Amino acid sequence: MRVAELMTEDPIIIAPGATIAEALDRMYSHDVRHLPVVKHGRLVGMLSDRDLRGLFVPDPDVPGLFDASRMAMAVVDLMSNNPISLPTEADVDDAIEIILEHHIGAIPIVEPLDGTLVGIVSYTDILREAQGRF
Repeated sequence: MRVAELMTEDPIIIAPGATIAEALDRMYSHDVRHLPVVKHGRLVGMLSDRDLRGLFVPDPDVPGLFDASRMAMAVVDLMSNNPISLPTEADVDDAIEIILEHHIGAIPIVEPLDGTLVGIVSYTDILREAQGRF
């Protein structure tokens, strides 16, 4: 089976210049944990809930105080650069191997000819497919 058969097409994306507050709003309002970061249609990074987790740690010098100024940071300052991606014709087994090896939850799917983002496949998508087989 190809990843194109399992992927979520037209995933929720964010621009590199957007703020972390905008990214959080987008994640919560669309109930997603991974945002491909896209500039001019091309994948330039990936932002996950794991990347954001560190922002919610209180200031060690002032217990209980959260530094809200971090919400104004740009996505580009926190995103994972050069994210692993797969072309649409890649096999789901390749996606599983990458997810397990790199401890990631989702893989952006790109058009092989020009690198345009066309979808995203997550471990949840793969598990849903596997569940249907048993």
